[in-house]
Amino acid sequence: MDLGLGTCWIGLYDSDILKELLDIEDRYHIVNVLLVGYPDQAPVARPRLKKEDIIIKEF
Repeated sequence: MDLGLGTCWIGLYDSDILKELLDIEDRYHIVNVLLVGYPDQAPVARPRLKKEDIIIKEF
């Protein structure tokens, strides 16, 4: 089911500031942040590589 939601994976952030903003206890470690919401734009999808071009079968 398509709800029209978009996501953005955030991998670079200040963990201490984020914990304070979201009231997260120090005993937890934030691995990454995934933002979810309704996008205000509909950009054209970027071309993707074929999986045959990125999977290595021989070493």
